[in-house]
Amino acid sequence: FYELKARLFEAGGDIQQAADVIDTGRDLDHQDRYINNQTTKTFLRAGREEDAKKRIALFTREQGSPEQYLYDMQCAWYELELADLLRRKGDFGKSLRKFMAVVKHYEDYHEDQFDFHSYCLRKV
Repeated sequence: FYELKARLFEAGGDIQQAADVIDTGRDLDHQDRYINNQTTKTFLRAGREEDAKKRIALFTREQGSPEQYLYDMQCAWYELELADLLRRKGDFGKSLRKFMAVVKHYEDYHEDQFDFHSYCLRKV
């Protein structure tokens, strides 16, 4: 219910209200990774970077920087949303770095495929 309500607010142009509504829904179940990720994404779209970092840190394993952990785990959706937020704020240097990190993730995926195929051929 809360996710639908938040989507309606977002479609209506009230992204701040959407972020508040989906966060209220997240408060009902603190163990739900999906709704936590949706809350984080909505906070980033609303320009509330600190709130988003707090929410996403709930599901990162390390006590250090959640951004570094998400980079290491190649979490592209978070980096894309954060890069878009930084672009909207006018911080083009950091935004470009985040966008390029996503490109690097996909290059790593591509290389990993070659490594996997050569491994399979060696094992045959």
